[in-house]
Amino acid sequence: MLPKLEPSFGSNTAWRPKKKSKIMIRTAKKTKQRTSFPPISIGWVVKIAASAVGFYLWGWDFAWVVLGVVFCGRLLKGIASCLVSLICLIGFFWFIFTHIL
Repeated sequence: MLPKLEPSFGSNTAWRPKKKSKIMIRTAKKTKQRTSFPPISIGWVVKIAASAVGFYLWGWDFAWVVLGVVFCGRLLKGIASCLVSLICLIGFFWFIFTHIL
């Protein structure tokens, strides 16, 4: 990283690099030392464990369901959204016809 340049107040043409304070350098070193990322996240462990338990309980049927959800997830999400909207509309009209009219 290039140092930030700032003008010196003695002349108009001279530029010198801006110095970092010792405190800034120390805090930068501490933040670099503190960050550590594990090679695998907790979410992946939960997904793998759930897959293993599902496969153990239901066998290959579970594997096909998981593959179907993975590959057709957006389609299933759209269908579910449509069904929820339809149920809400039916409930709304049922409420209007039974309570208001």
